[in-house]
Amino acid sequence: MKLYMGFEINRILIEHCAPVLLRRKPAALFTLPSLQCLSCLKEAVSNALNIKVLRKSRSGILIMVYDYALLESLLLKNENIRDSLALFGYGQYVSIDNYLSHLKNKLSENSGFPHEIGLFLGYPPEDVFAFIRNKGQDYKYCGIWKVYENEEYSRKCFDEYKHCRECLRRHLSSGGTVENFKTAYKIKNIGGNVYE
Repeated sequence: MKLYMGFEINRILIEHCAPVLLRRKPAALFTLPSLQCLSCLKEAVSNALNIKVLRKSRSGILIMVYDYALLESLLLKNENIRDSLALFGYGQYVSIDNYLSHLKNKLSENSGFPHEIGLFLGYPPEDVFAFIRNKGQDYKYCGIWKVYENEEYSRKCFDEYKHCRECLRRHLSSGGTVENFKTAYKIKNIGGNVYE
């Protein structure tokens, strides 16, 4: 288990990156305490995932860890997501780097979070828009995101993410690495059964 100043890399990988590694979620967003921790995380994920620093502050480094192919498919090929992001001032970009740069600029302009960040993380657009409309109130259920519309679908996603974390926890505790995690779990394309 890799530690850096009390920072447990495996815990971060399990809690935040497991659903992304198993291609059940396009991206995860979380804060690291230092550049040294970021360096350790980059070493741990190697080429399995991409990392984008979105904001640096006294409280830490806000990063997005993402599966390039899934995020590309979400942002560039899903017309509903593209149109939704256009409502938030994003152009019709031709690369995920353009979208992430625009998001990074929005984050640097103020200390809050632009609500459309949920679209990058794979949250259902109807829940993102309902969150904005309802100012975060009057939701049906709260898990990884606040659910306003399809509670059954969202609970299924939350259960899948939990299962992903359990799979990665077992894999790492038995001496596995992030590099061989996808191979060990025979990852298939999104939408198929990834747990074999």
